[in-house]
Amino acid sequence: MKYLIILCLIIIFSSCHSAKYTSNSGSKGILDFTEGKWIINDAVCTNCDKTSLEAKMIDFFKECIKDSLVLLDEERKMSLIKDRIPFEPSKSELKAMAEGTNAAYLITLKGEVIKEEFGGIGYEPDQDNADYENISASSIAFYDLKTQTQIHFVNTRGGLSVSKSIDDEDGAFAIAPSSINILNKATKMNIKILKKNCICK
Repeated sequence: MKYLIILCLIIIFSSCHSAKYTSNSGSKGILDFTEGKWIINDAVCTNCDKTSLEAKMIDFFKECIKDSLVLLDEERKMSLIKDRIPFEPSKSELKAMAEGTNAAYLITLKGEVIKEEFGGIGYEPDQDNADYENISASSIAFYDLKTQTQIHFVNTRGGLSVSKSIDDEDGAFAIAPSSINILNKATKMNIKILKKNCICK
């Protein structure tokens, strides 16, 4: 029985595929969340759950910025703000937000499921030189409303490829993270990067 369990574990781990992640960030110094009022935009979500993406990011910002953080939905009730603000707003959109609110900064969020070709558990493709890909990306950007410029960004992209081994006649059983799981991990990685490059209240 013991050897059977060990054999099963070997098969499971040998069939697992893991995603690879690449992060990029840029800034003009450390983000200082102790000053000014920060508005967080509605998340832009492509092929993913907007509410879930927002919840993961907003929890961190609420903890860090505290009472200086305002959700765009709340601000919209009191100010003349466009119904929809894109992830990369134009200078005119940033200027209008600066004039319509007393906020100093804007935070924008974006999640993308770029490819979802493998469901998490299944078989590798039978054909040679064929693969299934799961790819997702998570991004956060920060804007100074006074100068209408981007002051910081962080982006993490994760992906994996499931393909048949050259030695196999048929596609083998495989386990791999879904694109949503890749997106969730990319978001957590972005937050981890921000924690190392910011000052919280």
